[in-house]
Amino acid sequence: MRRLLPTVGVVIALMTGAQTARATTPGLTVTIYQIDEIPPTLDAGRYPQCGSTTLPNVNLVWEYQPVQGCPLDGFMAHLTGYLTFPAHETVTLWIAGDDGALLKVGTEEVGAWQDQGCTAYQSPPLTYPAGAPIPVDLWHYENGGGTCLITAWSLDGGPFEIIPPEAFSTTGQEPTPPATTTTSTSTTTTSTTSTTVPAPSTTYLDSSTTTMAVQTT
Repeated sequence: MRRLLPTVGVVIALMTGAQTARATTPGLTVTIYQIDEIPPTLDAGRYPQCGSTTLPNVNLVWEYQPVQGCPLDGFMAHLTGYLTFPAHETVTLWIAGDDGALLKVGTEEVGAWQDQGCTAYQSPPLTYPAGAPIPVDLWHYENGGGTCLITAWSLDGGPFEIIPPEAFSTTGQEPTPPATTTTSTSTTTTSTTSTTVPAPSTTYLDSSTTTMAVQTT
């Protein structure tokens, strides 16, 4: 029995090392399916899988980035992972999609599952634990024409910014929290009817497509 103890110790050390490695895995896991109905059913097992990849964050147009054997139209993407928030009083989630796009962070959901041009939706002000990975479940489908899929947030009533890659992780381990500056501010809850897509550091969108309607859910 004493001879087994070193082996157990090695196994525990390997498991600990594996968990440490997973803690630094950035981005979101993406699985893409070829669909034959509109709108598609939110079911990962219903349609044939045509590709998979990992994205650092969500700021893209799919028609310029075909994935493996997936078509440019008639597909559904399922993005999963975790989102870690910096210190905040409130956060407003924002998603733009063409066609359908539904973003669920924890128990909160924002977006619409329907044919549409590149349309944005935002949540009411929310509060999440700072520094703790929160599950992300994001669905998107494309039926034809143009395509967009973008996520952004507004911290404490500030401007909307593309959610940065360092805020996402593919596992439930805690990633490096995004940098934030603490300021004193008062927060007023308002409903808006229009917005402009925030300018990210890297974008695949043409400048002529950066203004779009927003609906509050």
